[in-house]
Parts: sequence; structure tokens; C-alpha cells
Amino acid sequence: MAIAGYDMNLRNAMLLTGLYMLPEVLANSRFYVELILDNDSICDAFFQDCSGFKRSVDTIEIAEVTPEKWGRSGSSYGAIRRTKVPGNVKSDTITLKRGLMNSMNLWYWFKAIEEGDWHNQYRSGDIAIYNQGAWAEARFRFTGAWPVSYSIGDLSSSGSDLMIEELELSVDEFYRVELDGVEQLASGVNTISGGWG
Repeated sequence: MAIAGYDMNLRNAMLLTGLYMLPEVLANSRFYVELILDNDSICDAFFQDCSGFKRSVDTIEIAEVTPEKWGRSGSSYGAIRRTKVPGNVKSDTITLKRGLMNSMNLWYWFKAIEEGDWHNQYRSGDIAIYNQGAWAEARFRFTGAWPVSYSIGDLSSSGSDLMIEELELSVDEFYRVELDGVEQLASGVNTISGGWG
């Protein structure tokens, strides 16, 4: 039985030598977010929470009247058959949260949408999830992203929590991508920026 994401030759060799191990279940606290905004510069943000990663297919129910007989006596024609078929594919909005700092790049991005320059503000980004050895094990991509809301956390004179900056993104597509060869073999430092969770 094949294990998704693992080379079969390597798997067979590990089975023969007794070194085979089950894949690691990844923790939700080891992630990196790449988001490039203006001038091809990587967003200077260390996101502490990311949510809303969902891709779904609408369900369409079709009711057809057939020439089959129905009813207790079986003398009536026009039996109804219901079938469910897949409809449109959609991706949910993505929410990114980080500690509030003096950088205004997220605010400027949202402000550009507000001022009508939305057609130049579509961006793409990646989310890499790492194992305990700092190897990238999963990568997801979102495209056509633009901010639909910007907010900060509540203030309190008696509070001690970090101030949070939150950005909600509308995305055209959200999907999983295969890791490249470098990510599969290299450990430790990865070139993707954005911040450890």
C-alpha cells in the first residue's frame, strides 16, 4: 500500500532494512507564511495565527421525472429520481494575525483597495508547514488574494496581552502543492519568509 508523498523505492528499501517509520503528523505551530506585496519585497510580518484554509465544492441536487412506475399499486408513471452532482469550487476567506508593530505595509495594502486601486492589488502567497526537524513537509498556495477587512485588537489600561493586527483576505484559489526537490532534501533554514508560528 502506497503512502502519499513518499518514494516507493525508498519505502521498499526501508521496509527491507527494518528502518521504515510512519509519516510524522505535523504540528499546527510550525509554519511559515510567504506574502509578497509591493516592489517584490517579502512582507515583514511574523504571523502568529492563520485560519480559514478551506476549499470546497458546492453540491447541486437534480430531480428528474422518469417514465418508471411508482406508487403502491405500481400503476402510476413518473417516478422521481434525485441525483447529487458537484457544482462550483470555492475557497474561503483567509485570516492572518500578527503582533501590531510600526510597519504599515498591511494597512497600505488595504488602503489601496479602499481607494479604488483594487485591480493592481491581487497577490499570491504560500504557507509551508514543517516537521519537528525543521523540514518542510507540506505546502499550500493561495492566489488572487486581496484584503477585505483590517482590524486591531481591543485596548485596556489593565491589560498585558500583545496587540494584534488582523487582516482578512479574499482569495480566488487555495490548494496544496508538491514540495520541490530542495525542500524535500534540505533541512533547517528555508528561503521562505514570513515568520515561524
